Amino acid sequence: MQQFAARPVERLLQSLSTGFLSTCAALGIGVWGNLLGASPALSAERLTTYVGPLQLSISVDALETYAQTGQASGNLRLFLGFLDADSQAQLRRLLQHEMKADVAFVSRVLNIPMAEQVLQSIGKTLQTDSGLNGFRAVRSALILSAANHPEGWTWIDWMRQYPTSDIRIDLSSLMALLQDLKTVVLYQDAAAQVVMDASNQEAAADPEFAYDQLPDLSQPGPYAFRREQLTFDIQATRTTLDGFSGRYTMRVDVYIPENAPAPAPLVVYTHGWGGRLSDGMVDGEHLASYGFAVAVPEHIGTTDTYRSLFLAGGLGDLTSPTEYVSRQQDIIFLLDELEKLDATDPQWQGQIDVQRVGIIGQSLGAMTVLGAAGASFDPAQLVPRCAEGLTQLNPSFLLQCHARFLPPTLYDFTDPRIRAGIAQYPMGATLYGQSGVGNVQIPMLILAGTRDILAPSVYEQIPMFAWMDAPDQYLGLMVPGTHFSTSPPQNEELVPALIRGPAWAIGRSYIRNLSVAFFKTYLGDRPESSEYLPYLTASFGQVLTQRAATFSSDENRLYLIKSLSPAQLAAAYGGQIPGGDRPLASRSSPVAASRSVLDDLDATGVLRIGIRSEVAPLGYVNPQSEWTGFCFDMARQLADYITTTESMSVALVVLPSNADNRFDLVRNGSVHLECGPNPIHTTVSGIVFSEPFYATGNFGLVPNESLECSFYGLALPDGDRPWRSLVNRYLRSEPARLQRREYARNFDTDNLFNLETCFR
Repeated sequence: MQQFAARPVERLLQSLSTGFLSTCAALGIGVWGNLLGASPALSAERLTTYVGPLQLSISVDALETYAQTGQASGNLRLFLGFLDADSQAQLRRLLQHEMKADVAFVSRVLNIPMAEQVLQSIGKTLQTDSGLNGFRAVRSALILSAANHPEGWTWIDWMRQYPTSDIRIDLSSLMALLQDLKTVVLYQDAAAQVVMDASNQEAAADPEFAYDQLPDLSQPGPYAFRREQLTFDIQATRTTLDGFSGRYTMRVDVYIPENAPAPAPLVVYTHGWGGRLSDGMVDGEHLASYGFAVAVPEHIGTTDTYRSLFLAGGLGDLTSPTEYVSRQQDIIFLLDELEKLDATDPQWQGQIDVQRVGIIGQSLGAMTVLGAAGASFDPAQLVPRCAEGLTQLNPSFLLQCHARFLPPTLYDFTDPRIRAGIAQYPMGATLYGQSGVGNVQIPMLILAGTRDILAPSVYEQIPMFAWMDAPDQYLGLMVPGTHFSTSPPQNEELVPALIRGPAWAIGRSYIRNLSVAFFKTYLGDRPESSEYLPYLTASFGQVLTQRAATFSSDENRLYLIKSLSPAQLAAAYGGQIPGGDRPLASRSSPVAASRSVLDDLDATGVLRIGIRSEVAPLGYVNPQSEWTGFCFDMARQLADYITTTESMSVALVVLPSNADNRFDLVRNGSVHLECGPNPIHTTVSGIVFSEPFYATGNFGLVPNESLECSFYGLALPDGDRPWRSLVNRYLRSEPARLQRREYARNFDTDNLFNLETCFR
């Protein structure tokens, strides 16, 4: 078996933890107070850790001197004695490394719910001087470092902004982190090795063929092409740059081959988070030159403009949970609109075959590919797994857990028009799970990289490939590829060099060859289709690796396989596949009966409210196609009220409800409350209501119509007295009264009149 070198970060962490333990042992005494004699201050003066009764403290001044001069003193010198020369050099480079970021950007990113979960994990290791979770202190120090050092700051600067005199390092948490990192490395190496071995075995069994004589499909194909820009008016509720809307505009770039056999099979390119229409240009032009029509839709809830607004503070979170549904619907709506064009517009008739469709995407776009290919999910099954928090070194886990806020039902976006898919670095092992991925029933090609730190292949692509039971499936593993190895070249400067990986030209040559061959094979119904099968072999993967060496000095080897079983992975790991020991969950509430909504808000920072879209003026789509109404204003105001009165920052997530599921959403914990025309009564199991916020169904907010004696309240989970009490306090507050007056003049007077009338 090939031995993989330990990663530098693993070696450094291992050396640091060993050094801490050894230094404490060398001291051999319990020092409970002021080892260095420094008095408490409003910034950190030392790093401190404990091993039983033994305490080790290293002053920030000593670390700064070491970073600047290489000279060590006191306990730092003793500590460094347990590190080898390479680890000492790495530590010094780490202390010297300068970071630069706009303070508004840093503050914005660190205050989103997903970032807070990461900070909570970090805070278990980097604690306050009293031993409390240090996530708020870590965040405060990061923001202050960016604010006070706009020209750039180091970790020494960060330590000096830490708001307690000691940065207490919990050694048990550090050791657990190290063990997690070592486990990831071991699993990653084992997974990579089993794929490499399988690829070599498949290559040995491939039919004899002159694979090295196959034409290079990374070069442009024989057809000229043109680009058409289309705009479709979609009548559906969706998150837009202006919030939820009952209709939206979808922009689409379409690349059409000229003088090619018509109608051309269609490939849909779905961009990732922060993407642009131009992201699909490289793939669109290349595939069009080989006779494919390519459509690149703009997913307006995850564009670069959306990203910019989020970073500027104009949006509440990275993405809305509804985006997991909306992106899939974008694909379906796009195909519907192209079918209409083919049927009604002479210019488009016979140009595109919308019954022979392939789909390709990267990252979040690759997750969309899996959904379009048939992978299904139920948010209720995410709840118990996501409640555990970030237990793996897998950032994509947090993004996938965002979908748990959707109404709990089975989401399946299978479309028979889609016949093949290519997913580059997909995340989705948590979202879809083994059963959901097992529903994919079209040919699939998955690309992965062994150095992908955003969606690690050991947790995402490799297990999903093993779970898949598609008629034809392929996995291409790049060693040491990253999350960006096949990205469009125009995005290269946008990705930090630290995570950029080997030259992108290598990965681009791989995806150009494979995408043409794959779609020629599975979208073609002509005799030439089978001619491209040799490109989809382990042997040709070796040829591509050899060809890459002719134009790049970087190394990024490609290993192609057609099959891999969970049993093979388990054997390689010496046990269970990471994350594969989690059984499918039954429907349950993320907020248990013994846990208040307030605890959930404090833990997640997300307030979830259900609102209907057909009950004016509470929640409705106005003539400008905006989803709006009394309940939207109430929801925003309640979030502000909680932030002010409970000293916790909450982000608002609005989820659509309807007359059929409104109470289920509250019962199963998908939302914390539902606002709508909910008559207050005691016969709804698992539900209690707030105090009435108006007295009739249509008189208070819709004057001059017939009086109905209904008392409407907000639907809340039963058994949660603290949450109900807070909501009622809000409804009695002056801001709430003023808000009601905006919707009905003299609302409170009318409310009293209605109460009096109804009780006569």
